[in-house]
Amino acid sequence: MRQHFILTASGQDRPGVLEEFTELLLEYGGNIEASRMAHLGRAFAFLMLVSAPSEQVAELRAAVAALRKGEFLVQTLPTEVEENQRATRHRPCGITVTGADNLGILRDIARFLASVDVDLETLNTEIMSAPMSKTPLFALTAVVTVPEALGLEELRAGVAKLAAKLNVEAAVLDYGA
Repeated sequence: MRQHFILTASGQDRPGVLEEFTELLLEYGGNIEASRMAHLGRAFAFLMLVSAPSEQVAELRAAVAALRKGEFLVQTLPTEVEENQRATRHRPCGITVTGADNLGILRDIARFLASVDVDLETLNTEIMSAPMSKTPLFALTAVVTVPEALGLEELRAGVAKLAAKLNVEAAVLDYGA
């Protein structure tokens, strides 16, 4: 039987960081079932859902934790993996937001989504320069799951109202079948 845990790691970026972690996971029969990785400033960060044989999990987690003593901040958290029940009860959608960067945009978006019981699956944000003016622009892309009780048009109307308040452009994309 296999057990699951979440592995998070961050540290100064350099070639070979991912190879070190994946090599260690393989030594203990670990498998990466999902991952997100990013280069942030001069650092890297990643988040992985890892499975390993039950009899190897304690040793694997200890070996990964030992990396913390070196150049990485590492944490593991046991978790359970359920069959994808959300997909049958929730509609997958994408949300994009772009506009002038202002403090609180992400907080306001997160607050709105929580208020209508929309769950974030993935979220990416960045600040970039506008092509002509070099004004800082905020950009967000997210994949969310929308509960059956919330209609797609109702979500779009709420996002449009929030976008107007924040003076940004936003769209809701239907990823449902």
